[in-house]
Amino acid sequence: MLVKSVDFVRLPEVIMDLASLFRYNLFLVGGTVRDLFLKPDSIGDFDIASTLTPNEVIDLCNKNNIQHFEISLEHGT
Repeated sequence: MLVKSVDFVRLPEVIMDLASLFRYNLFLVGGTVRDLFLKPDSIGDFDIASTLTPNEVIDLCNKNNIQHFEISLEHGT
């Protein structure tokens, strides 16, 4: 099995700030994970999952002036 390491130090500062700000588990998911391994120098966006509910994430983003997109709320995401 081929395992490729990823240099997480290169994650954008905003992602690292979110992780420390939220103080909850955050997970990189979806196309972000694929892109970290296949084309780490050209990641266009970051998909993040959390143990928080969508409304908790929205509240934290609003309180901290973090841009976010409220899509798929009817699906709980």
